Amino acid sequence: MENSNINFENNDLFESVLKKVDICDVISHYINLEKKGRNYVALCPFHDDKNLGNFSVSPEKQVFKCFACGKSGNAIGFVKEKERCSWIEAVKKVCEICHIVEPALENFKEVKKDPKIEKTFQILNDISIFYSLSLFQSDEGKDALNYLHNRGLSDEIIRHFGIGYALKDGSKLIEFLTKEKNYSLKEIDLTGIIDLKNNIIKDKNYGRIAFFIKNGEGKVCGFSCRVFGDKKSEAKYVNTSSTIVFNKSKILYNYYEAISESAKMGYVYLLEGFMDVIACYRADIKSAIALMGTTLSKEHLRMLKDLKCEIRLCLDLDKPGQNATYKIFTQLENYQIPYRVVNNDVNFDYKDSDEIIDHLGKEKLISYLSNVTDKLSWLVNYFKKNLDLSILENKEKMINFFIPLLKNNNDSILVDAYIKEIEKVTNVSYNVIKDMIDKAKLEVSKPLIEAEEDEGEIDVSLVEKNIVKKKKQREPKIVKSERLLLSYLLKNDEAISIFEQKLSEFYTPVFNDIYDLVINYIKNEKDYSLNESKINQIVDESNLTNKEDIKIEIGKIFTLKNYDSYNSNVVEELISNINFEKNLINIKKSNAELLKNKNENSDEYLLSMLSSSKNKIAEKTKIERRKIWKRQKK
Repeated sequence: MENSNINFENNDLFESVLKKVDICDVISHYINLEKKGRNYVALCPFHDDKNLGNFSVSPEKQVFKCFACGKSGNAIGFVKEKERCSWIEAVKKVCEICHIVEPALENFKEVKKDPKIEKTFQILNDISIFYSLSLFQSDEGKDALNYLHNRGLSDEIIRHFGIGYALKDGSKLIEFLTKEKNYSLKEIDLTGIIDLKNNIIKDKNYGRIAFFIKNGEGKVCGFSCRVFGDKKSEAKYVNTSSTIVFNKSKILYNYYEAISESAKMGYVYLLEGFMDVIACYRADIKSAIALMGTTLSKEHLRMLKDLKCEIRLCLDLDKPGQNATYKIFTQLENYQIPYRVVNNDVNFDYKDSDEIIDHLGKEKLISYLSNVTDKLSWLVNYFKKNLDLSILENKEKMINFFIPLLKNNNDSILVDAYIKEIEKVTNVSYNVIKDMIDKAKLEVSKPLIEAEEDEGEIDVSLVEKNIVKKKKQREPKIVKSERLLLSYLLKNDEAISIFEQKLSEFYTPVFNDIYDLVINYIKNEKDYSLNESKINQIVDESNLTNKEDIKIEIGKIFTLKNYDSYNSNVVEELISNINFEKNLINIKKSNAELLKNKNENSDEYLLSMLSSSKNKIAEKTKIERRKIWKRQKK
């Protein structure tokens, strides 16, 4: 059977339905159409349209077209875009609107939902209701509510975003869930708010303000809980650990709400924290989402690409936020996602949207967010803010950074504008900078090879001499370590506990898929005796698209010599080794990017990656690695 995500535009069923419907009937179900000549017009529902004539529907051709935002298609395509649903769901909706009975639709069954996952979502929803009631109706919640009011959050905003309070007595929530809702402790354990393995059967979020985290379908999948008051000795935020429904590398805060808003506006702001998104909402800017940290995962990038709009980067104005912004430029470019960045040339000291609205007001925040610029302009400002450009050496650093960026740019007007801007901030003459760029264009050099985690390593010393040599491709050490770690997780709940406390997720995507599917199955069933055949059956019954890759990895795991043994010390060492390998990979990536731009001395952040810390991390990694593989050979 087909699943609900399939694109069957050329399918006979698709064509059959289109022949039976009138596109005007379908579209008028959603918006008002006005007759104009042979066609119909309306305000476009896919962007903030002010011109009635932009959106046109042709009954003759059975198509719609917006001449402003470019959206176009047939009746089914309109519903898919408007409802943000799959093709099969769009066909069913069209048939419902037009009262069409299409027997062939019975052949397209909905994907069978996992009852454990659905139950977990149900429990999480009940938890969120309990947290909301605790905030608004309990005496204890008054302090938390006052704190939120003092932070500028009205009751309407609190309810809109889903913010609650976890009572100090962590047993109260468990009593509510077990006695009033009749959930078992095993079912509650799947939400991540208790930990049966370690005999923690009270709410781990107790005494904190709870921000509800929703997935791409708008369902509560976890919580990020904040301390308030005088609890400065505790961690500021406690996030839900990885569960069958929650993985922070697959979550963007407020993504569900931003789907329709970004379609209307044509852009979405990518921010660093929950309060920044809420600050935007307070300023009537609703197309905003936030990372849970500053790391942008591959899944995040796919989610951003799915929005089909401009990404407006607006991470914090402090050094970590600006450095993270610099790294995200390349990620977005590699995924061909259109973006601009909020101008970092500001005359205030506040670091984020939340601080700006609190200290400078709504209008100042709107002005700040509206001032978007391009990557090169942002980089000019970055140097102005972080380097003393009265020093000759720093002027050289800045100019040398921009030469490789400008020499490959074919837009002569843009290049001319940037040379003038660089001249302005460095006081180095236009002609000198232009000559340096022209000379760089004449240099013949072999292309640099980017350091990808799944490719061979790069000999940095050869790159520096402009001799690029790619070593024989081999499997990265981190993959071997993570595969060995997975073999222990398949056999022992203590290993899983150590993993969740000290690592929580893998660097290699396929291993995260195995963990999310197989390990969570093992955790839920408490069955540590699965053989390779049974695991492959679990994979076959899943909705994953990379089943063959997962099966290959499962096969490799079962061939490991250590597979049938377990040693907690080795698990600890493996986790330590993986962390060091990740640090080493990040260093190599930064070095490769630095060398690619021929810019060894330009960016303080990238320069720091070449410091002595690199050697220390690398040496320690080698020591840890040697321990692991000596044990493995025994």
